Amino acid sequence: MDTTRRAVVFDVGSSSTRVGLSSDQTPTIFPTLVTKSDGQVRVGGPGETIRVQDMMIANFDHVTKIWEHGFELLKVDPKEHPVFLNKPSYPSPTAQTEKMAQIMFEEFGVPALHLNYPAVMALHGHGSDCGLVVDSGFSETQFYPVYQGHILKWPVTRGLRVAGDYLTSLLLDVLQKKGACTYTTAEQIKEKSFYVSGDPETEKPTPETCVLEDANVTLLEEKFKIPEELYTSRLECCGIHEYVLKTLYKCDPELRPTLFKNIVLTGGNSQMPGFASRLEKELIKSLPYYKTLHNERPRITVSAPNVAWIGGTKLASLPTFLDTCMTMADYDEYGPTLVNTKFF
Repeated sequence: MDTTRRAVVFDVGSSSTRVGLSSDQTPTIFPTLVTKSDGQVRVGGPGETIRVQDMMIANFDHVTKIWEHGFELLKVDPKEHPVFLNKPSYPSPTAQTEKMAQIMFEEFGVPALHLNYPAVMALHGHGSDCGLVVDSGFSETQFYPVYQGHILKWPVTRGLRVAGDYLTSLLLDVLQKKGACTYTTAEQIKEKSFYVSGDPETEKPTPETCVLEDANVTLLEEKFKIPEELYTSRLECCGIHEYVLKTLYKCDPELRPTLFKNIVLTGGNSQMPGFASRLEKELIKSLPYYKTLHNERPRITVSAPNVAWIGGTKLASLPTFLDTCMTMADYDEYGPTLVNTKFF
C-alpha cells in the first residue's frame, strides 16, 4: 500500500454525514438519509425516507449506500485509500463493528481501516485526550467520560431522549395548530430561533414571525420554553446538568476534577445560544451537594459542528496512523473479529 495516500475520513451521524480526505480543511456534508423508490435504494431524491439512527445499524444496505455516496462525492477509489470510520454509539455491538469491517474490506476493498468513537475524536479535535463529552445530537443526548483517549466503560450515561428530533417534534406540534407546516420547516425554524434562557422564570422573549406554507405565525415563549426541556423535561426525570454530575460521580474520585474542568459539548443542540452558559450556571448551583467538586469550577467548551470529523483527520494525518489500522492482510488472516480487539 502507498503510505502517502491520504485517508478518507467519515463521520456518519443521525442527521448528517461528513466526509473528506485527511488533508482537507472542511468536510463535504450531506443528509444521512437514504430513499427507496422503484425498488432502488439511493442517497437523497424522492421516495420513502429512511433515516440512519445513531449508527446502531439496522440495515447495512442503507449505511453502505451512505459510504458509497461519500466515496463518489470525493471522486476517490476506496481501494487506494485507508478509511477512518466512527464506531456505533458506545458500547458498540461486536456484530456491528465486524460487519462494518467486512463491508469495507470485502465490498469496497479498502487497504486499511481504523475505527474510533466520535466522543474520543471530539476531544482529539480539541487537542485533548481527557474530558467529559456531552453529545446532544438528533436522537439522544449522551455523556462520555474519556481518559487517555479511551472511553471509561462503567460511567457512560446514554439515552437521554431529549435531543434535536424531540425538540423539533414539539415545535412542529405547536406550528401545525397555527398553519400547514412540515418537519423540515420546523427544523429550520428551530435552528434559527431556539435559545436556552439563563432564567426562564423571568425571560421576556421578543416576538418573531415565521412563514409557513399557508400562514405567518408569531413565536414567543416557544423559542426558549421548548429548549427548556433539556433542563426540566416532561420526558425524563433529570435535566442535562444532573446527568453530567451523575456521570462524573460514577468515575473515580481523583478523576472527577480533571473531567469537570474539560467538559466538551458536541452535537447540533449545543450550538443553541445560551446552551453552555446555562449548563455552567446549573452545575455551579448544584456543587455544594458534591463534596469532591465543591471547590471546582467547570470549564465548558462548545465544539465546532465538525469537531469529531476534524479529530479524525488529525489522527489520520499522523505518521503513525497506518500502524493503528487494521490492514487487508490482517483481515485476510484473522477475519472481521479482529476489530473487537484492535479498536476496543
